[in-house]
Amino acid sequence: MQFFYEKQAGAKQILLENEAYRYLIKARRHKKDDIIILRNLEDFCAYCYKLISVSKKTAILELQNSKEDEDKQGQKKDLKKDFSLALMITNPKELEKTLPFLNEFGLEKLIFVYGDYSQNNFKIDFEKLRKILISSCMQSGRTSLMDFELYKNIEEYLQSYPKSFYLNFSKNKLTNEEKSQEDIKTILLGPEGGFSKKELTFFSEDKILGLDTTNILRAQSASVCVCAKMLL
Repeated sequence: MQFFYEKQAGAKQILLENEAYRYLIKARRHKKDDIIILRNLEDFCAYCYKLISVSKKTAILELQNSKEDEDKQGQKKDLKKDFSLALMITNPKELEKTLPFLNEFGLEKLIFVYGDYSQNNFKIDFEKLRKILISSCMQSGRTSLMDFELYKNIEEYLQSYPKSFYLNFSKNKLTNEEKSQEDIKTILLGPEGGFSKKELTFFSEDKILGLDTTNILRAQSASVCVCAKMLL
């Protein structure tokens, strides 16, 4: 664990109870006078707290100091990259398994789109996804949360992202070369059944990108592959 998430991080004192108490005191076995690093995942700051008292159900942390993340040029540092991935709605259970990987890559935004062949009976539980992201950030050291958006169809999505590319079989391959990626800010991946004929009419040929494989990838495999090529 690189740090512990606490929305109140930055306050002079913090009362630990319930889940936070169980995790830090019972599971992590922190004791009085231990130093614990907290983040709120909003202000790029690491807050150093001292555990000043522990009782049977609660504990109190007291702020010692804080440090804002900076790179070598003195700019705010974060793992988040300038790239967004759009996914047609698939089984949320599969998405929950993939989400930590996308978060660790530094994906800026994950966009959900309902489509003709997507599994429209599934609803996205954004609160559950947020909890998965928080856990991933604590383990990977990412200092801000990925953003989410939701669109009811491709037409609505393209109104917000008219320059979006989409993934399909194509001779125009997505590579790891930085020059080939400079204009690619968003890529849309289809559902397990692919795009419908109607949906394909919304994209021009120059917006089609392919991967260097003849296999048909699942949405989860394709999303990991695309993010790896774009962000690593």
